[in-house]
Amino acid sequence: MLDHYVWKLILKTLSNPDDYMKRLQSKSNEIKLELQSAADHIKRQLEQELAGYERQLCEQADKEISANRIAEVSQAVRSFIGSAADELTLEGKRHIVETLVAASIIYS
Repeated sequence: MLDHYVWKLILKTLSNPDDYMKRLQSKSNEIKLELQSAADHIKRQLEQELAGYERQLCEQADKEISANRIAEVSQAVRSFIGSAADELTLEGKRHIVETLVAASIIYS
């Protein structure tokens, strides 16, 4: 019974090939649109991830520059402390402390 039914469907399809071809073309177009949509979605995701990594790289580079600057300031302060720290006024000492605190906050 099932064989008979399937055979009738085949004969019906073969008797009207234009309709069958249209359905095949329509299904092919649907698949193509779905694949294109998936490809576009993945491309957008990858572009967003790439932009995130590039932003992190820039931030890291900024931190490295800040770390280098902190090392330079630290060396200058050590040299200064070794030579003239006792001669600083309270205002001068406060300025150095505030500068170091600000640099630490920026680096964090």
